[in-house]
Amino acid sequence: MRLLGSTGNLRRLWSGGRKASSVDVAANFFSIGNLSVEQGRVEAARQAVEKAISLDPGQTLYYHALSEVKRVTADDPYLTRIEALAQDAAVLPAEGQIHLHFALGKMLADIGKHERAFYHQLQGNALKRQKIVYNE
Repeated sequence: MRLLGSTGNLRRLWSGGRKASSVDVAANFFSIGNLSVEQGRVEAARQAVEKAISLDPGQTLYYHALSEVKRVTADDPYLTRIEALAQDAAVLPAEGQIHLHFALGKMLADIGKHERAFYHQLQGNALKRQKIVYNE
């Protein structure tokens, strides 16, 4: 599964000649994380995604990406943050809710809370399924 974005964010920013916002810079760190994963540099990917989260802490895609490159512990601040975001999940767009549920599911599985993890995986999959259009 290709989770982390693309280099398109970097090209857009560089070609525009404008000052980058923290959201732009976060997206660029996210892209660096993607490139690092593709190169097998998991630690570099983790660091880049953590930097993206620090710049745009409400972007659930980044937590989903982090959950793929880092095993959390029960006292991990990223677990605390994603659980806080889950309290207001209904205000997120569908894609944000999907990433939130998948991230939370993986992080809860990391700490052995499998029943809650499975619940969030089910929620993420149900939302994802709603977005798939096909003819039988």
